[in-house]
Amino acid sequence: MIVIVGGAGLAGSNLVLKLNTENFNDIVIADDYTDLEKKQHLLSKRFSKKIKYQELPRFLTVNQLHVQLVVVTEEVSTELAKGIWNSCLAFGLPLLVLEKGIQSTFEEISKAESRKPYFWSIVKTENIQQVALATESLFFLMKERRSSGVYEIDTNGNCLALQNIGFQSLKME
Repeated sequence: MIVIVGGAGLAGSNLVLKLNTENFNDIVIADDYTDLEKKQHLLSKRFSKKIKYQELPRFLTVNQLHVQLVVVTEEVSTELAKGIWNSCLAFGLPLLVLEKGIQSTFEEISKAESRKPYFWSIVKTENIQQVALATESLFFLMKERRSSGVYEIDTNGNCLALQNIGFQSLKME
């Protein structure tokens, strides 16, 4: 199962759709579900379960043997980010993060913590128009899992570091 934190948001629901097109439906979506637009994003998407953010730490503890990957697609509180990081570290869960803008909670955590999950990557985008490319980047990293690190997508839709490990860019128009 894949846990998508922020899965009801724009980027998260795009990732759910991409996974659905690859016939992957064992997806758990963690979100706050307060925004009506988020509920619209989940229409026609296939997933196993919806949980709220506050349920996530317990869910990861109880289901640690079934979770294959944790993907964070939306900005979360520092407290929740640290909880996700520590759960992935404790249970050996791979962690992928999509962060928009210059400030990066998970990047700060990765610099501050000497211990890291066995595989972790952060894809940083500068704007929301790069959601399709960011989704493709996350999907690529889900399959490859070669190199942990921080990958930045520039305003032209390029990510040289990802291209160096085999990612074929979608070239944003």
